[in-house]
Amino acid sequence: MNSKFIVQKQDVLYIYRMRASSVMNTGDKHYEEMLNDRIDYFTQRYKEVTSKYPQLKKEYLENYMDNLIQLKRRVKNMNAKRKNK
Repeated sequence: MNSKFIVQKQDVLYIYRMRASSVMNTGDKHYEEMLNDRIDYFTQRYKEVTSKYPQLKKEYLENYMDNLIQLKRRVKNMNAKRKNK
């Protein structure tokens, strides 16, 4: 970087442009696939973590269960929104 000075400003400056092809715009179109990927990831991560750190097994399972409950709630909310349309 070739900057000669740094400027600090207190204002929050954030510009976000969401493309039509963005994952954020797909709604529930790919949500089931994303959920399956997350569950697969959690399972794989559990195996990796607990093989290296067996003392974390209980804590990791509790966190894993919390994440599954959150995912279930999201699906339930999405299904309720679909019914109300």
